[in-house]
Amino acid sequence: MDISHFIERAAAAPSLLLATDFDGTIAEITMVSGGAAAAPVALQALRALSRAPATAVAIVTGRTIHDVAARTAALGAVWRVGEHGAEIAAPGGELVYKAEAPVEALDALERDADEIARRVPALWVERKRCSIALHWRLVAAEDRPAAFAAIEVWAGAARRRGLVVMEGRSIHEARGAANDKGVALSSLMARLPPGTLIVYAGDDTT
Repeated sequence: MDISHFIERAAAAPSLLLATDFDGTIAEITMVSGGAAAAPVALQALRALSRAPATAVAIVTGRTIHDVAARTAALGAVWRVGEHGAEIAAPGGELVYKAEAPVEALDALERDADEIARRVPALWVERKRCSIALHWRLVAAEDRPAAFAAIEVWAGAARRRGLVVMEGRSIHEARGAANDKGVALSSLMARLPPGTLIVYAGDDTT
């Protein structure tokens, strides 16, 4: 789409929803996910937009709601979508959607993931409420072939259990099939005024 045409559409829309990913978009990708922090200039811009007339802001991420809320506390009253759509929190912080967690499948996958982590140095496992992730950014080059072979077997087991496996930046994550950022945004749009135009910013397709 031509940028001038997009600007015209945005200006003509009765209301706007600006949705943005966190990692790789308003925060730099870090070697360890716990070290990620939103850029002050991004927080300042989003805070200003959230206060503009007929404009809503949403942070959409694979992180948990509690994690991203803590990292974007400076934004105040904005929508937050966590765990790829498994959780949605309203601007006041109220959790308006919480997906059912596939606990049995995740427990089994966590045991398998922990075994992989014991065999592959620097690979680490992150268990969330509705998903489980294998992070391999810190895995040495010589260990990656073995890591990828083990992850492929693990991913196959996840799919057989009815989960979806996503490949992101140095991460493989298994989650419930119903948890999807696009579906979550559609749900969020239904809570906003008719005719709202959505603008989404992200660094990948997860």
